[in-house]
Amino acid sequence: MVRLMMHPEPSNYSYVFDFEENFHYEWTRQWMTENWTNGFYYCTIYAMLVFGLRRMMRDRAGFRLKGLLVLWNTMLATFSLVGFARTAPELFRVLNKYGLHHSVCVTR
Repeated sequence: MVRLMMHPEPSNYSYVFDFEENFHYEWTRQWMTENWTNGFYYCTIYAMLVFGLRRMMRDRAGFRLKGLLVLWNTMLATFSLVGFARTAPELFRVLNKYGLHHSVCVTR
């Protein structure tokens, strides 16, 4: 669902998504503080899978994945462009109005 932006401080967003409007900062901060070690577990599992599958596949013929890789890279590039288009106007506004320190160090 897309809504017109109703925010006390004007920004360069022409609309706000529901997940942006209803984002719970304090809950997220508390969850991240309590679960920061999960990243280490996920990275370990990922590394084990990558190296394990690599070892398992070393004596087998490679897959033909050119089409899937082209699709993956196209989707990744599109996602990156959309993310840039969504965040750049607000970043430029904050940099122009408040400066670099505010854009990096101030959370709200």
